Amino acid sequence: MSAFLSPLQAEVLPGSSPIRWVLLSALIYQSDVLGAAICVPKGFSTDLASVPRLPLVYMLTANVVSEPAVVHDYLYSQASVPRDVADRVFLEAMAAEGVSWVRRQAMYLAVRAFGWRYYGGRA
Repeated sequence: MSAFLSPLQAEVLPGSSPIRWVLLSALIYQSDVLGAAICVPKGFSTDLASVPRLPLVYMLTANVVSEPAVVHDYLYSQASVPRDVADRVFLEAMAAEGVSWVRRQAMYLAVRAFGWRYYGGRA
């Protein structure tokens, strides 16, 4: 069963603009999609969930997917799995965290539509 096996512990990276977060300890997620655990290492830097600041999009998505977003950012930065697999892990992780179906779908569709710009650490 997919689940986070450790809590998210992060703090704002001093002087970062735009704001970035750094993990204070490893974040471990067990993924059924991958059939393996993903270990995001201590020290990994993330922007959490990048969402447009359009009122409706922000209302539906902001501050509800931090742990799944960290895992997704890590998978994108490493490019160790195909982008569509990383996106499915993101969808799965949001479900594991109890994110509503509407929010999961909005976030998933956003990464499917625009994630190509960030996959492999290109942005």
